Amino acid sequence: RICLFGEHTDWAGNFRRFNSAIKVGSTIVSGTNQGIYAQVRKHKNSLVVHTLIPQTVDAQTLLRDEQEHGYTVSVQEMEPYKKATLHAPMNVSVLRSIASSGSFFSYAAGVAYKILQDYKVTGVEIDCYRCTLPVAKGLSSSAAVCVLVARSFNRIFNLRGTTRFEMEYAYRGENLTPSRCGRMDQACAFGNRPVVMNYDADDLDCQEISVAKPLHYLLVDLAFPGKSTTIILQGLQSAYPFPQNEVERSAHKLFGETNLDIVKRAMEALKEGDAKKLGELMWEAQEEFDKHAKPLCPSQLSMPILYSLIHDPSLKPHIHGAKGVGSQGDGTAQLLCKSEESREEAIKVISQAFPNMTTLPLTLEPTGKVRKAVVLAAGFSHSHYPVTASTSVSLFPIVSDNISKPAVLLHVEQLDEAGVEEIGIVVMKTDVFAMENLFHNKLEEQKYRKLNNAQKAYARKLSRLGLKVTIIVQDLQEGMGHAVVTAEDFVADEPFVLVIAHHLMASTLTNENCFQQTMAAFDRGGGVDTLAVRTVSGTHTSSYGIIACGEIGKGDRKGIREVTGIAEKPSPSFAAANLVTPGLKEDRFLSVFGIYVLKSHIFPIIKTMINTNCRSTGGTFSLTEALIESLKDHDVQAVQVEGKRYDLTNPTRYAAAVAHYAGT
Repeated sequence: RICLFGEHTDWAGNFRRFNSAIKVGSTIVSGTNQGIYAQVRKHKNSLVVHTLIPQTVDAQTLLRDEQEHGYTVSVQEMEPYKKATLHAPMNVSVLRSIASSGSFFSYAAGVAYKILQDYKVTGVEIDCYRCTLPVAKGLSSSAAVCVLVARSFNRIFNLRGTTRFEMEYAYRGENLTPSRCGRMDQACAFGNRPVVMNYDADDLDCQEISVAKPLHYLLVDLAFPGKSTTIILQGLQSAYPFPQNEVERSAHKLFGETNLDIVKRAMEALKEGDAKKLGELMWEAQEEFDKHAKPLCPSQLSMPILYSLIHDPSLKPHIHGAKGVGSQGDGTAQLLCKSEESREEAIKVISQAFPNMTTLPLTLEPTGKVRKAVVLAAGFSHSHYPVTASTSVSLFPIVSDNISKPAVLLHVEQLDEAGVEEIGIVVMKTDVFAMENLFHNKLEEQKYRKLNNAQKAYARKLSRLGLKVTIIVQDLQEGMGHAVVTAEDFVADEPFVLVIAHHLMASTLTNENCFQQTMAAFDRGGGVDTLAVRTVSGTHTSSYGIIACGEIGKGDRKGIREVTGIAEKPSPSFAAANLVTPGLKEDRFLSVFGIYVLKSHIFPIIKTMINTNCRSTGGTFSLTEALIESLKDHDVQAVQVEGKRYDLTNPTRYAAAVAHYAGT
């Protein structure tokens, strides 16, 4: 991970437990493009880790450690690396001993120890077959190892932990080692996406940031062996928790009010993709750090090597801004380049003027790509009573590919095909057990043995799909808008696909399902709210949400129309007077199809409706009303998808859906 803004405020914010006058710490952190790659499987009783050894690690040291701490290590010579294997029993005293030793494998042991304390797990075998992450360069490779081990246990034993769960166990495990890391380091769990992290004593708040445009960073290892993070931390932390003089009060202000202001402006610049503004903030942050932090540790924070690099005249035409990284000092620098081409030129300048330094490109890509989906599966269907007295429509069986599947599983399959990484399913309390059994609980062995080969293969697929699923409980059923806002914490600050579980979508295209068609339009149309639509006759407008649009687009916007008006179940006369879309046949209108790609600005709109008790005519909080309100300040577009929709709440249409998917 790399800290873009807010260095040192993670530990400073933790001092609020002793002094409430200290401001909350805040950092903007991103994972790098590099990482650790591993294959993992269960082990019956041990923690086994196979890994490449960096050239900086003495293999003989690993062999000596095993005798003292009760584990075995084997070392295999490979060109140009060595490979080591740890084999330690899943025993709390042995794992605790390895962790506290500070040895090469201490991080993995520390996390395994913490997991073993809280969960009934046997063991894991982790084969780290590739590592592109630089070690000991201020990029928290140790935190990456800890997250890897936490994620391995989480997924292999289906612990159903979130990313925050993995971060927490990684943090607790690493803190058993002598390194005593900060919470910021575990941001690598989010991958190559920027995250703002706020630190209030022991409380941690994380929020992902959507980047509007590509940002081309260049990290530079300053190749100075004399940097000491320990000395820097000792100097800066001497001002905490209670400042004793003006210099220490100045440091508190730097890591408090000044930092909060810079981070707030940087978040806005990231969301806008404003590289120039971000560059200016980098210069400002470095200047403030130099002015207020350097006096506490002048021996390490004079930073002549850093300054010689970032103020080199040959680099100026290629960068918007530059600053130190991590604990600062002459360790690593980050440059924000004006373009990808400028970054290549900056690399050439550095290789010529500073041949001993090494560079590492980092690109923050726009987060328009839709990674998350919300499936609304709460609600009661009176049309299917008494069946729905005991089960939800979303769990009704549909036979597809000769496998009997709950309807909601068809959505999960299609969203998986569309590349969605995380799927939140909103359910009633009464359906939690069934959904957990479906997605998260392994089938009992005696039942598994009764399956045929096709069903066993699908059971393995279902285990993989279940890793993507988070169950979200809606305590009260107060309408579609209320169900959507229930998923706000899951969605965070990202665009998301929204679908109602009891509406099944069947594409008439061979190469794209209906979700893929809608998501592609979202990308082509510039990443604005996108509604999938279909045409209906004027006699049916009072049954659907009706969308009025402008002319159909061309080029990249082929098939996309700008939405100009929305109405929920309007009368035919109202639709004819107010909701006509150019280019459609007479007496044809655009109706919502049931798939939405929305951005997070929909949540405050719905919450305002809830707080003011602004209900629809049906007495609920309507998503359509929220979209109407959103249209006042945000662009909304529509795309006509090629496909059919089956409303399973209607018994006749449910029968039609069963026939369609069964191929009859």
